[in-house]
Amino acid sequence: MIAFAQHTSMSPNGISGDPVVSLALELHHLLADLQDARRARAGQASPKLEQMRQMAERARNYAAEMRQNQPTTAEVLAKIAARLELLRTAAGEGRSLKALTLRAGRQYETLAKLLREKATIQGVDLPTLKPRNYTRNAYHISSGFLGAAMYTAFPDRTLVLWVCGIYTACMVTMEAMRRIHPKINQFMVDKMFGAIARPIEAYRINSGTWYGIALFIMVWSFSPLACICGVIALGVGDPAAAILGKRFGRHKMRGHKSLEGMLGFIGVSTAVLGAFLLLTPHAELIGMPTWRVWALSAWASLIGAVTEVYCEPVDDNFAIPLTVAAAVGLLA
Repeated sequence: MIAFAQHTSMSPNGISGDPVVSLALELHHLLADLQDARRARAGQASPKLEQMRQMAERARNYAAEMRQNQPTTAEVLAKIAARLELLRTAAGEGRSLKALTLRAGRQYETLAKLLREKATIQGVDLPTLKPRNYTRNAYHISSGFLGAAMYTAFPDRTLVLWVCGIYTACMVTMEAMRRIHPKINQFMVDKMFGAIARPIEAYRINSGTWYGIALFIMVWSFSPLACICGVIALGVGDPAAAILGKRFGRHKMRGHKSLEGMLGFIGVSTAVLGAFLLLTPHAELIGMPTWRVWALSAWASLIGAVTEVYCEPVDDNFAIPLTVAAAVGLLA
């Protein structure tokens, strides 16, 4: 067995000497790579088989040595070792890794949560898994346009408020149910929302619930134009920032957010929002010059992009539509 004490030197990333933190960071990089949409095929994981074996062995060793003093962490490490072995077997046989990486990702998030709470390593950057997920991006975009189309087709605030209230009540109810019953939580994360869920959402309020709450507050508080700007800025700007930031991001701004992602948010959101407002009738835009419509779109997109960069730890599905709606309301 590899002695735990022998691995308390600085990690390869230079972040912490704790060997479990080093393992967690390595696991994050591995899972983020496997969950990348461009590398989803099992064959892409074949060169990582030896890395998976070594990581599983280290996780088992650490679990055995921590079982007496830190049983909770030891239990998570043992599960991680088992998940890595399943991943290695599936990759070696050329099978799909999607479901296995999702489950391994949930164990990583559990370990990261435990490590962040340890007083000896506070301040260590253990990032959340946010792999490329074009299905989630498509869901974001469709949700934005659905919300905007609903308010365009049904300008009556009472009707829209009822629709948003029912949606929010359903999401909050499901959130409560999965907190009470672990099996319901597992079903929702794996099956119901498996295609769009992030691993961290197994342990915290999911983005759909935050979005529903934001919608209800927004419809209650702001004009239809402000609400439309809020949902479209989130719906198209956030996916654009994620896709372009991961692809071209070189200049980091805060955390894992990049200047390139922020500019992508502003550009795509301005273009789509401006076109939507010009092509659909809105009483608030009657008589407004075209240049002012584009200026309003750029203003909403700028506020949304700044919020997306600086809103953490608040969920951006809650923060972005509300801040954009408030900013548009002030300007209008």
